[in-house]
Amino acid sequence: MKAITKFFKESFKLPQLLGITSDAEEQRNELALAAVKCKSVSNVDEQAKAASAAVGIQTYIKSVRDAGLAFRRPINDFASLIKKTEDEHIYPLLEEKSRLGVLLADFDAKERRRVAEEERKRQAQFQQAETDRLEKERLANEAATKAEASGNKKAIKKAEQLADAATAAGDTVQSIIGAAVPERSRASGVAVKEVLKWEVTDIGTLYRARPELCNIEPKASAIKATCNPDKAVPGLKLWWKNQAVIRKA
Repeated sequence: MKAITKFFKESFKLPQLLGITSDAEEQRNELALAAVKCKSVSNVDEQAKAASAAVGIQTYIKSVRDAGLAFRRPINDFASLIKKTEDEHIYPLLEEKSRLGVLLADFDAKERRRVAEEERKRQAQFQQAETDRLEKERLANEAATKAEASGNKKAIKKAEQLADAATAAGDTVQSIIGAAVPERSRASGVAVKEVLKWEVTDIGTLYRARPELCNIEPKASAIKATCNPDKAVPGLKLWWKNQAVIRKA
């Protein structure tokens, strides 16, 4: 099959670097310098300066995030358009690939059953042939012993016939052993394998039986909404901590 050298009619090229405006660099540096000057907060005046610096930083961070989001939005929209175009183009192929996969998997299952049945028959045939060989060898040995003891020509002839029958039975066993082992038919480019599928019917029962098969994670939102350090929760450590929430100007 010929490879696609170019799929999209249009072309798209990103710049190697993105630059920051001098105005933005200047604002950032001013905010950083104002923050650096706040070495401690031990009085109302220092508190006001630190708060002003923090609010200025938060305001600037928010404006940068908003600018970045606005700048990325067309790119994200374009990326979504690319993906949508790809998906719409290959959609009918995906459906056909899935359908063919089911057909191939079903046929492979039939082949597995056929091979298993042929192997079962081959083993049964081998066991029967081996039993027959052992019996004929036993009879041949007994006849040979009697013929040797009696010297009777008829007994010797019968012993030879039984020996030939035992040899033929041995050849039959060897032919079964040397026969080609039954194999599944395999198509080039297709590999069929067993994939484990699963569905949880009772998560509580599953967890009690095999806890290592389950994930247990704390729900941060639920903890914050319902818990209080005054009311102990087994397995959970709770405490209050002051944290400054800085809003933009």
